[in-house]
Amino acid sequence: MSVNPLVTEIAEAIRKPLSETPTSRDYARLYARYDMNIPVEVEKPSSQDRLLGTLETLAAYFSETAMLEEAVKNETPNPSDTPDKGLWVESVLTKLEEQGSKTCKLLKLGHQNVLGIGVYKLKTTPLLEDIMTKDNRAENGWRIRLDLAGK
Repeated sequence: MSVNPLVTEIAEAIRKPLSETPTSRDYARLYARYDMNIPVEVEKPSSQDRLLGTLETLAAYFSETAMLEEAVKNETPNPSDTPDKGLWVESVLTKLEEQGSKTCKLLKLGHQNVLGIGVYKLKTTPLLEDIMTKDNRAENGWRIRLDLAGK
């Protein structure tokens, strides 16, 4: 049985450590593109920081709250209080990745370096060869719908 080369290419991109991808740095600006339907109640962070709230929600869903708390323990408590959110996220996600975090794995799936592989393959198929496409860089240009309610 042969393995689909597209599946192999995407799997290789996902398996790359965060240190070898821009995922962790980009997530600080891309997290707002996630529309999440996750059946878990999470107390909002006191700062109302949406980035931290997203991480807390995913960690709660995957029963990784203690893992996230450990990862942020030595960081600035609130990503909004740091001048470079990208560095904050890179540090936290790297710590989560080292522990095999499902939260980290899920966020890697939504990164443009992974999605781009499939999008490129789709755009270069005969089906779309005569259809003009372009990247939408508007604030809400592309969205990732994450629905874990159906589990």
